[in-house]
Amino acid sequence: MLFNSAEYFAFFLATLGAYWALRNRPRPRLWLLLSASYFFYGTFDWRFLGLLFVSTVVDYLAGRALGQEVDPHRRRQILLVSIAVNLGILGFFKYFDFFYGSFAKIAETFGLEAPEAVLRIVLPVGISFYTFQSMSYTIDVYRRHVEPEPDFVVFATYVAFFPQLAAGPIERAKNLIPQLRSLPTRLSAAEAMIAVDLILLGLFRKVVVADNLSPLAADALSRTTVELGETVTRPVHWSTILAGALLFILRVYGDFAGYSALARGFAKLLGVDISRNFLRPVWSRGHGELWRRWHVSLMNWFRDYVYIPLGGNRGGPLRTVRNIAVVFTITGLWHGASWSMVVWGWLLGLFVIVEYLMSRAGIVRPPRDSCFMATGGSYPLRPGSAGAAISSVRVAEAERLSLGVTSGSVKWFVATIFPFALATMIPAVGSLAEAALLWRDLFSFSGGPLRSEILMVLAIALAAVYATDRYELRLERLEDEWRASGGSSETHEPLRRALLPDIVWAVFVAAMVASLVTFPHGAREQFWYFQF
Repeated sequence: MLFNSAEYFAFFLATLGAYWALRNRPRPRLWLLLSASYFFYGTFDWRFLGLLFVSTVVDYLAGRALGQEVDPHRRRQILLVSIAVNLGILGFFKYFDFFYGSFAKIAETFGLEAPEAVLRIVLPVGISFYTFQSMSYTIDVYRRHVEPEPDFVVFATYVAFFPQLAAGPIERAKNLIPQLRSLPTRLSAAEAMIAVDLILLGLFRKVVVADNLSPLAADALSRTTVELGETVTRPVHWSTILAGALLFILRVYGDFAGYSALARGFAKLLGVDISRNFLRPVWSRGHGELWRRWHVSLMNWFRDYVYIPLGGNRGGPLRTVRNIAVVFTITGLWHGASWSMVVWGWLLGLFVIVEYLMSRAGIVRPPRDSCFMATGGSYPLRPGSAGAAISSVRVAEAERLSLGVTSGSVKWFVATIFPFALATMIPAVGSLAEAALLWRDLFSFSGGPLRSEILMVLAIALAAVYATDRYELRLERLEDEWRASGGSSETHEPLRRALLPDIVWAVFVAAMVASLVTFPHGAREQFWYFQF
């Protein structure tokens, strides 16, 4: 079931009704969440429910064993078993064909013939997400950052929680498990309002922005066309290639940020807060900041479990460069099992490394820490918790998303998003060779028909992303202010008036609703990150 389908909404409303009907019976409603999560995942392919269950059981038992064991050597062994099982399952289903194919090619160079063993296994939906989420729990228990969860049903629900199961965000145990242990018995009007706004925002980003940009971006980046039943190569104007690359970035952003907003909205209607996974990355000032704002939960995972254990930015620039390169090599592989995706990861890492070295030399001044993996701010999960005030990062972000466009903002946009879009041509067209041909045509300013309609769509898409990002920022600020107030019921009505204070925002929301009514009649596309 896709979030943007009638089937999902029917499923969710039925689950939501039963969930709140059981608000005074905590154990049955927890079982309801777990059953709904397994049912949801089973609608993609019931055969893969076993993999989800195996990961859950292994890490639950590993967590319990780590909590009881005091010998450091034994504790490391338990952790390694957990990691080996999780990465073994992920590696078999996602990377076996890739690594075996690479091995076979190397063997051929030495005159050896490897036996054919291509499995062509269907990749389970969301396996990279729930595997990383489950592993983070075991690692945190090993580090004594969290206590082992004694209740298997709570832990199983943490791993399989359906709003974020298929494509994240990758939740940490310290954030989600305490909420599942004590599910709320009421939902405030303010939380319900914010949840509905998030769902509306997510649907708009996915259905109106992403799904409509998808065929246009593919067409703009295609060097072939069909004429009289035959596929022929066509000239593509350099401006069309550049516009197509930017459209693809906006398409993926609308798709994944839309999913993340939907996940947050659906979870909030259940009284559960999950992480903000996108922090307006399109407007980043530098590549380091881009990766603090794009897919935040994944990059924070790499920061905490890869980058910092390797030494982070300690030990001098050479070690930092090495650590950045390792992180982005893994990032490329996480996004796809092919050498093309590894090269894509290397390019993204190269941009960050160049920026880091230029920053050390005083040539450029990125807006934040010299450590590229620094977090983009903390977001409290409960009203009144520490850190509820808007951070300096958020204030700077609000200033950046003001109506004024300065030469500095244009400079950072060009220096950050253009290279990102050019590198991302690799996953956009599916191969490094095809991307190289497009780069050749782009940098040689190739001719061909000037497609003004593509440029016009790009301008409209940028305006839509800008408007939705401003609305989301406004919504998050109000959410933070409500949390800082302790969730007082007196803030409900002022919150709604602040959310839509004038006719401009009322028209914007009306336009989103009207667009959703207009556009869903076309082909409904699967979320792009489901393939990971």
